[in-house]
Amino acid sequence: MAAQTAGQQGRALIPLKGMHCASCAANIEKHLNAMPGVTGASVNFASSEASVGFDSGSVGLRDIVRKIRSLGYEAPTETAVLDIKGISCASCVNRIETALNKAPGVVRAAVNFAQAQALVEFLPGAATAAELVNAVDRAGAYTASVADQTNAEQQPGAQFEEEFRSNRSRLIFAAALTLPVFVLGMGHMVGVHSFNRPWAHFTALVLSTPVLFWSGAQFFTGFWNSLKHRTADMNTLVAAGTASAYLYSAAATLAPSALARAGIEPQVYFETACMIITLILFGRMLEARAKGQTSDAIRRLMDLRPRTARVSRDGREMEIPADELREGEEFIVRPGESFPADGAVLDGRSAVDESMVTGESIPVDKQPGDMVTGATVN
Repeated sequence: MAAQTAGQQGRALIPLKGMHCASCAANIEKHLNAMPGVTGASVNFASSEASVGFDSGSVGLRDIVRKIRSLGYEAPTETAVLDIKGISCASCVNRIETALNKAPGVVRAAVNFAQAQALVEFLPGAATAAELVNAVDRAGAYTASVADQTNAEQQPGAQFEEEFRSNRSRLIFAAALTLPVFVLGMGHMVGVHSFNRPWAHFTALVLSTPVLFWSGAQFFTGFWNSLKHRTADMNTLVAAGTASAYLYSAAATLAPSALARAGIEPQVYFETACMIITLILFGRMLEARAKGQTSDAIRRLMDLRPRTARVSRDGREMEIPADELREGEEFIVRPGESFPADGAVLDGRSAVDESMVTGESIPVDKQPGDMVTGATVN
């Protein structure tokens, strides 16, 4: 069966950090689709990735990453330093920079003529140090080698594991302080009326402050970023609710007479604010763990893709690394072999085992014009 690789030129898969709800994903997607030169953008909240198609002639990957960061979210990148031999003039610098900046997944590349080095920022998973070296080699009579890779390549799901550990630490701290605040606030319900005295309220104020403004800092940061862009998300709800309860309770603790003169009975709700922060942190910790496990499962499926592809070049078949397949190139898959990439069938009729994608055990018949998925079996 002969097939042709599918995909749109100028498409990047960008990892994201800082999304906490579907509203965050919709916000990023809306702003990316509004960018001139972006032909289509979709954000997957579950995998924390944005798939962006763009016209490289009018907008660059660097502009897209900068836009994501301006919205208050992170697009993690890696940095590599390449030693380059053969640079002899400023024209060489321009030629190498152009080649690197055109390489898939590269956000920014700058060449230092004096040090004969290139500093390259790229998206993890979209480019590798070896591909950057090949891009320099193709630019002309230059040879490149990796001098240093500042950020080690992350293992699948590493960013979610980092998020899980961060939320767990903040949760433990919040829970340890929330428990006494809850007892102080709810003591009167079990007949311990001494907890309603001013000293108890002041103690609750002291304990709840770090819960809100350290453990819950991410909610207020997210709220401020949303406010700057005139949008609202879950952070807005959490920040507004807990801040209102905290500020009113602080006023009732520090200036109860002022509330009394206004005809308002001083009441405190520190335990409410702390419980909201603690419970949502618990939910986010579980969410990070679930997303990490899902990410690992998806990448294990991607690892089922064959490492080599059989292509037809100059009238003869040859095997090349699957990563070297380019858009529009034809590849050949024999019976029993796996497809090295997504594509469209050009010639031949067969059945394809797509159970790894659909879960359906019955092979699906394919003919010219049908689409096939990478790693499924002919």
